[in-house]
Amino acid sequence: MSSPSTKLGTADTAAKVRAVLAAPEGPTPSVAVGVFKDGETEFVSAGLADIATGRLPDADTIYYAGSVAKQFTALAVIQLVVAGKVGLGRDIRKYIPEMPRRSPAITVDMLLHHISGLPNNAKLLPLAGYRHPGQSTRAETIEMLIRYPQTAFPPGATFEYSNGGYLLLSELVERVSGMAFADYVAAHILDPLGMSRSSVLRGEFPGDPNIARGYLPTDGGFSLSEDIPRFGGAGAIMLTINDLAKYHHDIVAGHKVWTPKVSRLMTQPGQYDHGSPVILPIPGHIFGYASGLMLSRNWVLHGGNYAGFQALFGWHPETKLGLALLCGRGDVDTTRLAASILKAVAPELPAIDTPRFTLAGPEGRFVSDTMSAVYDIARDGEALAVTITPPGGLPPLTQTFTRTGEGAYSLAPLALTFDPDHRGFRISNDSVVQRFRRPS
Repeated sequence: MSSPSTKLGTADTAAKVRAVLAAPEGPTPSVAVGVFKDGETEFVSAGLADIATGRLPDADTIYYAGSVAKQFTALAVIQLVVAGKVGLGRDIRKYIPEMPRRSPAITVDMLLHHISGLPNNAKLLPLAGYRHPGQSTRAETIEMLIRYPQTAFPPGATFEYSNGGYLLLSELVERVSGMAFADYVAAHILDPLGMSRSSVLRGEFPGDPNIARGYLPTDGGFSLSEDIPRFGGAGAIMLTINDLAKYHHDIVAGHKVWTPKVSRLMTQPGQYDHGSPVILPIPGHIFGYASGLMLSRNWVLHGGNYAGFQALFGWHPETKLGLALLCGRGDVDTTRLAASILKAVAPELPAIDTPRFTLAGPEGRFVSDTMSAVYDIARDGEALAVTITPPGGLPPLTQTFTRTGEGAYSLAPLALTFDPDHRGFRISNDSVVQRFRRPS
């Protein structure tokens, strides 16, 4: 495939991006876009970094980037792997020994690929009475995760996005390196690349005068929405378009931090314990998952969102074109916006969200490792016809489960939820949960 014919740094390119960002009249929160190619950056923005003051964003305005941070956490871990200080296949208890023993053991690799079964701390914190993650400290949240006794599924069996897993990875970095996580990221990633405006939060929202505020729509206008996690690991990174240009350059050309070995490990698709690739399905999209990075067929990317902020960063390895979106409004669909921008400025490139993998349907036979029943599942319109064959020669029972959500079905009081790759499901009845999988 040829490189994009559009040359960056031209009025034509900027005009095309500006047309995509066109917003209705009136004060609106900011959306900042960076398109990167051959060491050049096209910066275009719309809206206001601060509605109250009318301040405009520029390429050095810092934005809360949410889970775009996960690749920086993964990068820190992979650096320690390359240095021989961490093993991807090692039990996480080697580095955080007070965690409970589990069988199979949770490995570093499982945490990187969200297949550990550990909870998302954003869902755990409300159970402890926190109204939003910004109220908890890093130490309090890590203590909850370390003491958490269960996993949602056998480690390695399936995918469940876990901010908690990435927070534990940041704790691993602290313990192995002997440095605070934010200090490690600064010293080993940000500073070497000259990303002087970017940082990992340390418990406080920055007081920088050139910061984008976060907003959500309300009553025909916008209200501040900045109740965000304020310690790093799963999120809580502040980034600028200019700094992401430096980061992108190192990935595709500089290789100072993103060395060839680091790059190979970072972009290698994860695998479940049964050997198939890790799949992250988002309604309307099917991505693979590497280390803090989502994989479409042709792009490497990751999004981030929390409260009034949305972000996306990605690149097309074949042509080395990169794209960053940093938004101070929480109602932006960054994947859709990115697709529209790319269609305008580089229409010859494949779509950013073209699926890397095909997703099997729910049909088929499923068995359990803990009971002798067999489930045969067929589609019945939007519902499922589930035929359960009990042990002991008893006759099969066919029941209809109604679709209640993405991969979720119900026949009260039973709830049946498929794994992201449809290789298995869990079925629950009040407090009883059983897992079923396709026969090997």
